Amino acid sequence: MLSLLHRQGNTEEKLNVYLLIDASQSVGKDNFQLGVGFLMNLILKMSNYAIQAKYAIVVFASQAKTKLALTEKANQDPKAVINILKELSYSEFEESPGTNTGEALLQVVALINSYKQQQRLPILWNQNKHISFIVTDGRSNMGPPPKIVMNEKFADIPMDIYTFGIGNVYKEELVSIASQKKGERHSFMLLNYRELQKIGIVNTDKTLYYKCGIATYHEVFRLSRIFNGKATNITEWPWHVRIQIGEHHSCGGTIISPHWIMTAAHCFSMISPDGDISRRVSVFIGSHLPSGGEHRSVKRVLIHDKYNERAMQRELPGSEFYDYDIAILELHHHLTFGDTKQPVCLPCTKDSAEILKLEGTVWKDWEEFCHKHIAQQILTENGEGIITGFGMVNTTAIPTQLQQATIQLKDNSACLEEFVKFNRPFSADTLKTFITKNMLCAGGTGADACKGDSGGPFIVKRSEHWIQIGVVSWGVTPICGGGQRNGLYTNVVQMMQWIKSHVYDIDFRANGQVL
Repeated sequence: MLSLLHRQGNTEEKLNVYLLIDASQSVGKDNFQLGVGFLMNLILKMSNYAIQAKYAIVVFASQAKTKLALTEKANQDPKAVINILKELSYSEFEESPGTNTGEALLQVVALINSYKQQQRLPILWNQNKHISFIVTDGRSNMGPPPKIVMNEKFADIPMDIYTFGIGNVYKEELVSIASQKKGERHSFMLLNYRELQKIGIVNTDKTLYYKCGIATYHEVFRLSRIFNGKATNITEWPWHVRIQIGEHHSCGGTIISPHWIMTAAHCFSMISPDGDISRRVSVFIGSHLPSGGEHRSVKRVLIHDKYNERAMQRELPGSEFYDYDIAILELHHHLTFGDTKQPVCLPCTKDSAEILKLEGTVWKDWEEFCHKHIAQQILTENGEGIITGFGMVNTTAIPTQLQQATIQLKDNSACLEEFVKFNRPFSADTLKTFITKNMLCAGGTGADACKGDSGGPFIVKRSEHWIQIGVVSWGVTPICGGGQRNGLYTNVVQMMQWIKSHVYDIDFRANGQVL
């Protein structure tokens, strides 16, 4: 495993990543493509971290060619860099049988010097850190010796170098090129390129944090549903957690910060308010299986102070009222984020302002920032989103794996219409009081949340990040799924002031100010 990111804890630092790929004749086309695939996967993993990264690409055989420079616009966009890697052609180097690693390293030096000239202030250049990945099939057999290039040209460059040797390599040379640091491995001798795919990235610095709302892998099934649903994986939705009360699954929830889980208040309605209910609550994290996951104990259960399930008993005897249906759970110990444990983005935070590109927008206070600027961009009627959960998949069956569904945000009147239809002879005037501004209406054809999905997320995608806009709350009909079904979700934007008053490890600043 590579502990390559452990020094980049300061997100003000700028990380420059150099990808050096051997395309010599002895590598072969298939192995070349596997090496490129490894680097694409590495970029995806690195993009999960809150680091400003720029990429450069050098392909070498008998000669070295720069395919992407630090000064080019595309170098900061992981998608654009991956596309450049995809377009690399092994055939371009078929007539170049040699391995000129030294020239490739000199290309890196030239890239660094060119970029340095653009940094007018020394303090800006000093914020730059550098990492090189050299993927090669063997020893350098032409051009300047790599070790001499390293000694003469890299002495004053803060560079970490990782080398990957394939097959019958000259081990001593690759080790000498790689960085030498106590307790760390920077040189890998692999039997073949396929073993590259087994190498992962380890974050050994607990101060380095993941970006919110970013998953390792996503394949969104548009026609899937939770009821009669489509299975998914926790690496697609790594913020989804399973909440258990006693010995049984109760609800879903989401990771919103290292210490806090968000869910629905009604998940705890069957627990006696006497005593500390947190002792009966467990959270299971990091698994797409209904009986799996890493157990985390709960320190506190905070239910919104305005939540009152019995508030409408006089208007509609026997009814349950789900206004302010939200709760947050404080964990005893903070989470260390990874591929299967990551926070979702929340509205009205510094992260969401950056995602929606609102950093330069002027607002008078936090309320205006939250409701005028954030809500208008994420709460759009007919906007498409995803729900996930471990709830019922048909009238009798529970899932063997986490489920997902695609639904559309709708006007609350659509849910009211269904609610009236299934609750005759009560009047529409009586029933409309059950659907408040603190709720969102959403649904789709056959796609629906069901028993056991409560507390789970309703999320929308903005600029490659997933932002949670709703919490699975209640259904307007007595059955799940079947035809066009709508459900109601707690409006997270409306709850952000309450969340802000309790959650201490989310940055609610915007435009550099505490609002």
